Amino acid sequence: MALSFDGTGYPETPSVAEFRIRVSDCLVGRCLITTTDGYIGVAPKTVRLGDQIAVLAGGYSPVIVRKSFKAIGGHHLIGSCFLQGFMWLEAFLGPLPEHHHYVARQGPGEDYAIF
Repeated sequence: MALSFDGTGYPETPSVAEFRIRVSDCLVGRCLITTTDGYIGVAPKTVRLGDQIAVLAGGYSPVIVRKSFKAIGGHHLIGSCFLQGFMWLEAFLGPLPEHHHYVARQGPGEDYAIF
């Protein structure tokens, strides 16, 4: 039985090991972030203090943008991010009323996912 990465001595089962590997793979080149409003998320490692989060109509996820010093009013796209509370149109719609759920279709011919 292997010890966990943090050295606590808790056994690492095959499912925990698989989860750890998958999460590690997803976080390559990314870092944890917090916003001035207290939201947490994951963004490209190139993110800097002062960058902004934008939610674009029709976009798949929020994006990190940086003000451009070359183009007045312009921005550079840094990359997409995950931001808890902004992934299912909450930025546009606000929180759903109690007992309502988000429904997303994963792709043509696939089942719906309810969150």
